[in-house]
Amino acid sequence: VLAGKGNLPGAAQGFESAIHKTALQAYVAAQELEKAATAMDALEKSVAAGGDAEAAARLTEVYIGLSRDLQKTLETLRQQGRTDEVLKVSRGFELFLDRIARREQGNTFGSLAWVGATFAEMAARFDAEGQTLSPEAKQYYDRAVAVYRDILERCAANPQFAGGDGAVDGVKIRLARCLRR
Repeated sequence: VLAGKGNLPGAAQGFESAIHKTALQAYVAAQELEKAATAMDALEKSVAAGGDAEAAARLTEVYIGLSRDLQKTLETLRQQGRTDEVLKVSRGFELFLDRIARREQGNTFGSLAWVGATFAEMAARFDAEGQTLSPEAKQYYDRAVAVYRDILERCAANPQFAGGDGAVDGVKIRLARCLRR
């Protein structure tokens, strides 16, 4: 609340990003996804206002860190058999993954590959390996496909993006697996 109203005194303004990050974690934990999206917007503005050339990469790292925390929470809920909560937390997790995938700056080959692999993993958890995919599995496979295609487009535009020939082949294989399902 203080950061959102510009009420941070003097040196405390350097902590604005940390305040937004903490608020974001709380909103996702409480499943208040609209407020979480607003907190993400505020966090992005706060980081951008710093004018640091590495700010976009650091923000992506923050999102990935928060996503990994959510991933651990999802795994715990699955182990406990709390299916309804898995679906709720998955929605918060999607918020982070989508935000990372949509970022024009600050993403690396590795960060996007992680997002694609995470969507594919989420799809596999909802995939009964039958003829018909569950709606959740299809949705996550579609998202993984979109991320993998984005990676391949970025690699075609800038061959240095991948950092190596084998990396592109790996993405093509993962893309084909998702398309097959």
